[in-house]
Amino acid sequence: MRLNPSLYKMTAPVVFSLLSVLLLTGQSEAQSPPPSIKKAIDKLLNPETGDEALKKSCLRISRNLKAYVQAKLSQGINLSKITEDFDTPKKLSDKIDQLDSPNRIDEFIIHSAVYLIEFPDDPAYAERLWKLAAIVDLREESEKSKLLVEPFFPALINACSQLPPDNTFNLEGRFLASRHYERKGKTQKQEEILDEILKRSKISPAARYTAIGELGKLKESQGLFTDALTLYESTFDGIDSYPQPIDFALRSVLILLEINEPGKAFKTLISLKKTKPDLRKITSSPMSLEVLLGLASNGNKLQLYWKHSESWWPKWLNLRKAAGVKLKIKDQRIPDLTESGKIQKNIARAIAANDAALFYDQLDLLMHSLKWCPSALNEVGTTLCFLLPQIQNDLQQDVHELLMLICRETFTINKEFNRRSRLYRTISYSIINDHDNAIKSIKTFLDEDLDNDDVTETIIRLWAHLAINGKTETNGPRDALENLLNTNKKLSNRPQTVLSLAQIYRKTEDYAKEKQLLSREVNDPEVRSDQQVHQTLTSRLNEISSGIVTTKEFTEAVQNWLGSHSPKWLEFTLPDELNDTRLKNASIEQALANPSSFRLSREEHLKLQVIVSGSKEHLRPLREDSFQRAFMEIYSSSEKHSDARKMLRDLISDDRFPKPLIQSLLLFSMDHAITMFRKRDITNAITHPLLDRRNPRISSVIQNYGVFSSTDLSSPESLSQCYETISGEILDSSSFAVIAQIFERSLSLGSLDLAERIFNDSKNWKLPPQLTKRQELLTSAIGNSLERAKSSIPFGKSMHELIRKYYPDQDPNEIIGISDYKNSVDLKRLSEEEAYKLLLNRALSSTTIETSPRFWFDLAELMPRNEDQIKFSFQLIENRMLSDIPDLEKSFSLFSSPSIIDTDETKLRERLFKIFDKHRNKGKNPYTYAATIITQTQSGDIRLGKPVNINEAWKDLEHPVLENILIPTKLGILMANKNIKELKDALLEISDKELFSSNLLDVSWPALIMSELNDKVEIAERTAKDSVTQSVTTAARYLDFQSIRFVYDSAKRLNDKSIIPDGWFQYLDSQITSERDRYSLRIINAEYGEDWKELAKWSGKAVAEYPTYYNYYRPRGYALAKLGKTQEAIAALNIYIKYSKDEIHWKDALLLLDSLKANTQNQ
Repeated sequence: MRLNPSLYKMTAPVVFSLLSVLLLTGQSEAQSPPPSIKKAIDKLLNPETGDEALKKSCLRISRNLKAYVQAKLSQGINLSKITEDFDTPKKLSDKIDQLDSPNRIDEFIIHSAVYLIEFPDDPAYAERLWKLAAIVDLREESEKSKLLVEPFFPALINACSQLPPDNTFNLEGRFLASRHYERKGKTQKQEEILDEILKRSKISPAARYTAIGELGKLKESQGLFTDALTLYESTFDGIDSYPQPIDFALRSVLILLEINEPGKAFKTLISLKKTKPDLRKITSSPMSLEVLLGLASNGNKLQLYWKHSESWWPKWLNLRKAAGVKLKIKDQRIPDLTESGKIQKNIARAIAANDAALFYDQLDLLMHSLKWCPSALNEVGTTLCFLLPQIQNDLQQDVHELLMLICRETFTINKEFNRRSRLYRTISYSIINDHDNAIKSIKTFLDEDLDNDDVTETIIRLWAHLAINGKTETNGPRDALENLLNTNKKLSNRPQTVLSLAQIYRKTEDYAKEKQLLSREVNDPEVRSDQQVHQTLTSRLNEISSGIVTTKEFTEAVQNWLGSHSPKWLEFTLPDELNDTRLKNASIEQALANPSSFRLSREEHLKLQVIVSGSKEHLRPLREDSFQRAFMEIYSSSEKHSDARKMLRDLISDDRFPKPLIQSLLLFSMDHAITMFRKRDITNAITHPLLDRRNPRISSVIQNYGVFSSTDLSSPESLSQCYETISGEILDSSSFAVIAQIFERSLSLGSLDLAERIFNDSKNWKLPPQLTKRQELLTSAIGNSLERAKSSIPFGKSMHELIRKYYPDQDPNEIIGISDYKNSVDLKRLSEEEAYKLLLNRALSSTTIETSPRFWFDLAELMPRNEDQIKFSFQLIENRMLSDIPDLEKSFSLFSSPSIIDTDETKLRERLFKIFDKHRNKGKNPYTYAATIITQTQSGDIRLGKPVNINEAWKDLEHPVLENILIPTKLGILMANKNIKELKDALLEISDKELFSSNLLDVSWPALIMSELNDKVEIAERTAKDSVTQSVTTAARYLDFQSIRFVYDSAKRLNDKSIIPDGWFQYLDSQITSERDRYSLRIINAEYGEDWKELAKWSGKAVAEYPTYYNYYRPRGYALAKLGKTQEAIAALNIYIKYSKDEIHWKDALLLLDSLKANTQNQ
């Protein structure tokens, strides 16, 4: 059922119809209309007003709303229960007021709807109707309310229009509808409503000005500036009585400036000089207005300012373009000087959401303000200096060149602008590291300063900042800060001033004065009003009171901790430390903050953090920050839980570490523990006495993580209860951390119902506005994860069922194999037996579903090579192909098939290929199809030495990494067969960028040498020299065999033994425990060193224990030949030659084999 349409919408067509009837029936003779029709016309043109009309309209609205709500009511909503419980307007009104909260918006809507249906006689009816319409409009902006199955707002706004026209909330309803249509982009409807309001005969000046303001901005947005000016000028008759016409006149000035009519703009502005000062004071932008009037009355000052803007405006446009952000903005924008606060809120929202487009859109509005009015400098300067880097940090030079132009030293306009211009010029010097000019500017300013205002305070705090960071001496800023705090004058920012002086005392280690200052200031009302600063000062005071950690003590503590826990592989990265060419004469602070700009790898960055944290040469705050970040990296990358716990224990138990640092790392350990589902570690952290429970953020974390740590993670019911508790009141990001882990754990249990519920609820969580962007990111992430889980969980379950068939006596509910190793442990660090047991225990567990194909392929590869392993492996591949897992993900796992199936054995190879043939579908799964064809080609024809045209064989395949596989495969075949001509042609077809890329260099470099493309060989050598140092580190940290081989190959080809650092091989050998991988490492090392006895020893062990890994037979044959054991060498090489026709050494091995056979025959 639809509610009655608005009287005003119906008036025109109905009156037109009635008049048409009269005209058509009246012939040429004038007639009076019948009384009934005349009455109807009068009623439409002059709707009833007053109390009786209001009463009638409320009754009519009540009836219509009741019918509408009943027809559209959602299932499960019981309105009669509310009617029974709250049977008077007072009771229900009180309840509605209790529900007036963002967290209870749906309850508010439901109870308000009952009120509007049941109590039309209540005096507050019209106001509650309008308020509900406004609330529902906001609610339905993002989603539907729970009350109805269809939108409620159209019915409510229509109801508002049925109120008598003299009722305030009729008019408020019209404005509400106008703004609704504005948000929806329905500008024609918005304009119709505003026109209708302005045509009303009885309308207050305030309502008229509101309508003109909204209609004027609509015209501006459409580029109809002349229409907007006409509207604004229509208010000038009230310029001596009301402040709004003055606002419209000022806006007219800005429009005229934007459309390049400065003469008219100036004339309009000057006319405002005659307005009443008392009225100007209550305009929406009195400060900006007075600044402009002051300049306009002072000769040509204002014209000079506008001329000055022309000098920097192109620089701003270039900067905006360089940002690379797509903006939907016009060249002509009318800044709203009254909305600077709104702009700053939008900028803060953009930063919180990392929304660069919104940020630059709002910054552009600020720049338009500054273009015409110098009072915007403070907001522009703050945004450019401190807020823009939070969105984009690679434009600092351009930003401060722009600011230097705006604040040009030779340009002066008025006292306020000149002072702030000097301030931001000084800040720019500081940020671009021109510290000498910054300090000079500060001292000059203070020598000349007579005002001692907020600019003075900021300049002094900037001076202190430079001193704290070691850019100047501390005495000057210390004395200046002390003078500020000792004056009786109220400071503009006492909390920050106190913080700066406390940091100065801390830097000079004057702890007695620091304690005295903090003890006094933490109780100051102004300081207490800044919660964040007050918390910092209080924490520091507590730290001092419990005992100060001196720099010497801190240095000793860091060095001791790093000596115990710093990973050994760090010795092999950044070997020249701070003498590295990238760091010499560079800002270490900048290198730490932005390592990519210095081409530092993640490992080198960590090494730099370790160096700085343990060095007395650097400032204490920088050292503490570096240590904290190094600790986090080392702690989180440890392979064992026990190692991580000892790292934390050694930190906490050492009172030479500052308490705030320990507290920060305790919190980090909790964040890490929750991602590992380590309840024990969470409990240990949240109960530690060093955590400051008076800190609201820490208290919230303790509460949320405590709920998680007391949850039974193997019970969906317990997880569900935990979720309900946490989601009931989300106050900060720790709630999201817990919810994310509940979601992940529910997936690992196979509890899709709970996971689905979390995802469905995620859009409706009640939370603070600053968490909105994180909510959106989390919702997106869990949505993607849920979709993947729906296909991967059935696969995981099928594999768990399969493995249990081979271990029927194992009780799936038995708690087994609680390992000290993290699930992410590199299996090369474990013996094969240990790794097998670790994975098998996880596979047999009933508490976690393993959905990762890598897990199951690793288990299959580690299983004893017998009939069970073969059956399991084939079923694994078949389950994988039959699963509904996304095509790309499925394809990547199938590339690993030869690692679990011995494709060198004909029967097994053919059986695998039959499974591929049976299940592949090119149309449905093109990537999986490609993976099976590629695997068949590599493990079949190429491995068997059959001639293969790779380009032809794979020409119709589709896969994202096809080129990455095709090129090295093609080069490998040509090298294996020493087909020099085609190899050279193939290399010349590859671009240099790809040829010398890190992904291809290990193949392209030997190919270039074989092809004798000497110019390109030199480039390859230079590239290898530049990259091999990182390969040394990568090999040491990740035990990566591609990097290991590249290091040895580089040392050999470049004839440079220094490439391999002392102790590097020994370190690798101590870390690699897996027998097969350890044999591979020792074989590589022995062959490089031409230690033939060692090579024979380890290759012999390898072939004895892994007889079907045929790559071991080549180094064995080489070693035995060098040792004169010809027959054994021939036997080894025969096996290698038979099975390894795809390897680049195959031809060389064949030549050696033929040579050995010939020598034997000649003897």
